[in-house]
Amino acid sequence: MTSNPAAVQPLPTASLLEDTLQRLRLREADIVARDDRAWAAWRRWEHGQRGRVPATLGAVQASFVALAVLDDPADLDRAVALADQLGVERVAQLQHRASRVVDADPGLPRTTRVVHRLLGADASARLGRALLFADIALDAAAPTDLTSVRSALVALSHGGSVVAGREALGMLATEPWGPLADELTDQAAAADRDAIATLLAWCREWRADQDRRVVGRQIQRLIALSGVTQRQFAARIGTSPSRLSSYVTGAVTPSATLLLRMQRSARAFQIELAAASAARA
Repeated sequence: MTSNPAAVQPLPTASLLEDTLQRLRLREADIVARDDRAWAAWRRWEHGQRGRVPATLGAVQASFVALAVLDDPADLDRAVALADQLGVERVAQLQHRASRVVDADPGLPRTTRVVHRLLGADASARLGRALLFADIALDAAAPTDLTSVRSALVALSHGGSVVAGREALGMLATEPWGPLADELTDQAAAADRDAIATLLAWCREWRADQDRRVVGRQIQRLIALSGVTQRQFAARIGTSPSRLSSYVTGAVTPSATLLLRMQRSARAFQIELAAASAARA
């Protein structure tokens, strides 16, 4: 199928959002012929919004339906364009919301198809990973049956269901540097080791990103407790406001010693502000 050049040429964000929605509507006949339930579910959702659908959400919903039902390579290009302009994580979360609208089947066949289509192309693979991990639930309990976990991971690597795959990834991502990870890799058949190693690397990267965000929220809390501005807090700990902002967002993780300095500084600011308040009273 020939791609529509308009789908891959750079467009301003507002034009891209509107064009994505309109392109889906123009292909109604093709979508209904292939998957009338997906189309009906999407239209019910759209009508239920009573014309108040945010442009970003509407466009990503439309993109998800196109990826789930049609085979046009231009839809992959369009998903990448949305991710480039809106952010990979944001688009993945909106795709996850879309899956709840058009993929009522507990087995999530449409979501599975979208994930594997995205993972199958280098340009969209990062978005595919973000959507795959968008509904990961960490499971603190170690699995009792490693064989089933390994089977789910191997199946996922070969186009299998994201439902079982996410459950297995959740178990693995709980402690991706622990003994479970080593056992899964060591006991895997030789033909499956590369696939499991790849998924393990994804889990480690995802968990490290989650941990950075937790640290960022802790730093944000320390700044709030200190009672001073972020600029004042940065000066107190010996860094720049922009660097402190990168710690808050999780883009950069501070060293353990700097984190301790932040905790001491927050307490010191509290004491100083309390003393100043008492002196004025």
